[in-house]
Amino acid sequence: MKTLLRTNTLIISLITLATPTLSFANFFIGAGAGYINAAFHKNITIKSDDSKYSSIDSTNSVNTKFFAGYGWSIHHALVGARFNYTLDNISYTHKGKTTHDTKDNIQSNLGIDMLLGYGWSKWMPYILAGWQLANYSHTSTNLITGSVHSQYNYLNGFQVGLGLNYQIAKHVFTGLNYSYARFQTHTSGSQGSSSITIKVTRPIIQQVTWEISYNF
Repeated sequence: MKTLLRTNTLIISLITLATPTLSFANFFIGAGAGYINAAFHKNITIKSDDSKYSSIDSTNSVNTKFFAGYGWSIHHALVGARFNYTLDNISYTHKGKTTHDTKDNIQSNLGIDMLLGYGWSKWMPYILAGWQLANYSHTSTNLITGSVHSQYNYLNGFQVGLGLNYQIAKHVFTGLNYSYARFQTHTSGSQGSSSITIKVTRPIIQQVTWEISYNF
């Protein structure tokens, strides 16, 4: 009888261990902060002589992220959707050698990601994919006349990533997240016959973020 009770207790313990509490299950909210790298890939045409060249401007910053969403759990698996808003604070000034300085800025971006995760005990690795919209601006300063020309646009893009979460309390999870976002092409310029046209191709944002979330 005692052996049977010990066996039943062991089985129950194993079932309890094997059944995870998934992060992002049901309704959840969270925030995060971390490291961000932005690269502005450019193709540049000088209109006066039709010369062309390419460059990559890269800069680093610290981000702040807020998110909320809902997830559906199926035993060990999780499928969910997450809305996110990130303060990027990205700014890079390209110093011109002759006539112009140019500045690229991404102040923030928002979007929605689909999540797919798998849980074991208190751990849950997951992958994500979704759509992002960046608040982008480009400013060109004429070093000769001092005139400033600015353009403001919202750039669409896609995002992919992965992460690992750990349960630290009944409703509280923490973890690391990596994401890669690539945005559409933006063309700027046209300040007269001698202006340069800068075609910003593939503005790319890579982020490593520490996150904490609360599941309701």
